[in-house]
Amino acid sequence: MGKVTAINETRVSIFATVDSAAHAFVADENTTFRKRREPITLADLQVGDRVRVEGAVKDGTFVAASVTVMGMPPGGTPTVPRDAAPATTPQPN
Repeated sequence: MGKVTAINETRVSIFATVDSAAHAFVADENTTFRKRREPITLADLQVGDRVRVEGAVKDGTFVAASVTVMGMPPGGTPTVPRDAAPATTPQPN
């Protein structure tokens, strides 16, 4: 898991939180992308996104099989749908 630091065509660079190191992966025609359970494309990926990548090394290059954009980091501001009703606390009678 890591944070996207650069996107150059089909090559995506990330900074991994697990080992505090830079890594990269390549997306191909078989790579699937998801965000909040919805399918997306490589074009939807943005620098700053937190991602989980699964795949395998092929000919010395890590090729992603699946890329999942993760939610907000701890302490981040959650998003609330604009049309959502505000939370209310029941009042005693």
